Amino acid sequence: MNFDLLTSKNVELNTSDIKLENLNDNLICKFMNTNVTLVFNGTEEDLEKLDLSSLTYTLDLGGLSKGKYNIPLKIN
Repeated sequence: MNFDLLTSKNVELNTSDIKLENLNDNLICKFMNTNVTLVFNGTEEDLEKLDLSSLTYTLDLGGLSKGKYNIPLKIN
């Protein structure tokens, strides 16, 4: 049996890198900040292999009306 310590890696993401899906044609989306902090958890080895440039970041805005929301970010 082998145990590895988990660690975390904080990454700043510019909101302009987030793809918006299903935004109502009558609305615009404004972010509260120009950057968001993503926290990835894993072993040091796995986090070192993490290729952030190969990931896509998406928000599904379908069904939303005017207002403020906290929406989960999809990372693929």
